Amino acid sequence: RYAVLYMQDGQNLFSDALAFGQEWQVDEHLARLGALGLEAIVVGIPNGEAARLDEYSPFTDAEGRGGRGDAYLSFLIDELMPAMARQYRVTGTRETTGILGSSMGALISLYAFLTRPDVFGYVGAMSPSIWFAEAAILQTARAATLDGRGRIYLDIGT
Repeated sequence: RYAVLYMQDGQNLFSDALAFGQEWQVDEHLARLGALGLEAIVVGIPNGEAARLDEYSPFTDAEGRGGRGDAYLSFLIDELMPAMARQYRVTGTRETTGILGSSMGALISLYAFLTRPDVFGYVGAMSPSIWFAEAAILQTARAATLDGRGRIYLDIGT
């Protein structure tokens, strides 16, 4: 059975031809980790391009952008994750299920971790768009009841 990491902006993960900018070389990193005996499944979920900001924010900003993040998470949790469990040998435990993204993808990843600790046991948030919708994520973080459960990787910068 395998741990699973759900990653936002899937078009950027495996191929320079598809990436916005430079690919993340996830497949190469997985191969190196596999050689060390650390095996996992990474699910790259492509964004909706023009709808990316709406998908990756549960909050609506003053300009009316965002607000579809909960629907995106419902798709992820209620449709994609069960499909993965049917198709692949995943452990399915919160301790072995993570979510990761950068920028707006990090915002929705943090939100998922904070609001669904029953599902996600760890999060990677690289340069999250904390600023979006007047930093509404901070209120979500204050209200979260993680009880010391889970792991957070958070960074910012170049």
